[in-house]
Amino acid sequence: MSEKEFETLLEDYLPEEKKSGDVVEGIITRKELDYGFLDLNAKKEGRIYASEVKDFEIGDKIEVKVLREDEDNIIVSKFVLDRAKELASFNVDDIVTGEIVKKIKGGYTVRIGKNEAFLPFSLARFEKDKDYTGQKFKFIIKEKNRSNITISRIDLIKIEEEKYFESVNVGDVVTGKVKEIFDFGIILDLGAASGFVHISEVSWDQVDNLHERYKIGDEVTAKIIEKDVEKNRLKLSIKQLSEDPWVAFENSHNVGDVVEAVVKDVLDFGIVVTVDGNSGFVHVSELAWHSGSKELKNYKAGDKFSAKIIQIENEKKNVKLSVKQLSENPWDTVKEKYHIGDIIEKPITEVFDFGLLISLEKDIDGLLHVSDLS
Repeated sequence: MSEKEFETLLEDYLPEEKKSGDVVEGIITRKELDYGFLDLNAKKEGRIYASEVKDFEIGDKIEVKVLREDEDNIIVSKFVLDRAKELASFNVDDIVTGEIVKKIKGGYTVRIGKNEAFLPFSLARFEKDKDYTGQKFKFIIKEKNRSNITISRIDLIKIEEEKYFESVNVGDVVTGKVKEIFDFGIILDLGAASGFVHISEVSWDQVDNLHERYKIGDEVTAKIIEKDVEKNRLKLSIKQLSEDPWVAFENSHNVGDVVEAVVKDVLDFGIVVTVDGNSGFVHVSELAWHSGSKELKNYKAGDKFSAKIIQIENEKKNVKLSVKQLSENPWDTVKEKYHIGDIIEKPITEVFDFGLLISLEKDIDGLLHVSDLS
């Protein structure tokens, strides 16, 4: 055997020189507090952080990446190798879950598995002044090269919105959480999309203050009443989940029926009431056959009383009522009881410059003019 052939044969048995970047297999020989050590079939032992081999036992084979070499050891890492493999497995348009690490110039650093990605502000759709550190979200990989990943949240939201809009239709019932409250309506977070409930669609009754009725985070169920595919907007209704009380009222009541009314508000010219969940009104002239304005003072919000339906306004969804028509018109009795020429003795109720007001019957007065006194 020649000397050259012997050297070639000897190289097969001598330990290999390990270079930075090499991926090698090693056997765990021992584990200490800070480091673990590997047999790499080299002149020096491999040294690795103890945290990287905490789930392995002495004698286990693991694959690692060579980082560098010092005087005593070859420094290796399983984490760096796994991170590189993970990075290689990512592709543009993949959907991943990441945790916001910190805010940096132009965007956020996001941890995705063992790698870090960059989320530009323009692709985040986050509130400007809110801290999202530590929170997890889904993202779509926008760009990727050998060492960097750029991700987007806004692109994923658009994709999920489109899928969501394809899956729902007018008439569907959805559940969401109150995201924003305005004077004129509320916005519900439906998960993949948002929906708007106008104040007129909250209840069949009149709603004056949405801030008193709802708070941020409340769970609300509503029906889709309008779907704008081009703008990805949904209009919702809460009240349409139940039957319009006016329909039931209209089908079961007629003019002349006697109903129970509840006082909602007392005005100078009458009383606003509710009747079986519907709006109603009693004009001051319908409170009594005489001096209805005096009767008005006897009512307050929350009072219940009986009244007769005198008009049903279908277009306005309103019913007009009368209290006085529950009793006979006293004037009809007076016309039969009293005749011209009769001499009567009755009490004086009021004195005016122009004459005296005399009580004939309950709710019926007669006037004795000053010119007829003497």
